[in-house]
Amino acid sequence: WINLAFPYFSGNPLCYIGYLIISTVQLGATVDYAILLTTHYTYNRKTMTKKEALRATMRESFSSILISGSILSLSGFTLRFTSSNQIVSDLGLLLGRGTILSMLLVVFFLPALLTLLDRLIIKTTLRADFLKE
Repeated sequence: WINLAFPYFSGNPLCYIGYLIISTVQLGATVDYAILLTTHYTYNRKTMTKKEALRATMRESFSSILISGSILSLSGFTLRFTSSNQIVSDLGLLLGRGTILSMLLVVFFLPALLTLLDRLIIKTTLRADFLKE
C-alpha cells in the first residue's frame, strides 16, 4: 500500500488492473522474502541467542533477498523506460519501486519484529526448541 500511495498523492491516475497486478506480484515477492528470513531465523534460533541468530540469518539470507529483489526491480524499471505504452510503463515503475520497498521492509523491519516478538514466537510455535537465554 505504501507503493500505491505514491500515484495517489502525486495525482497520477492508476489503471485498476495495474493495481491488481502490482498488488499480487508485490505481495508474492514480499511474502517470499519474509518466509526466507523467518525460516532462517527460527532454524538458527534453536542453537543461538537472539542476536547471534539474527546476525547469522542476515548473513545467510541477505544475498538471496538482494539478488532476487534486484532482478525484479531492475525488470520493472527496464519496463518503465523501454515501453511505449503508458500503462505498461507505469506498471514497470510501480513494480520497480514496490520491489525496493519490499526489500527494505523485510531487511530492516522484519528482523526488528522477530527480535521484539521472540518470546511470543517461542510460545506460539509448536516444538520451537529455541535456545534459552
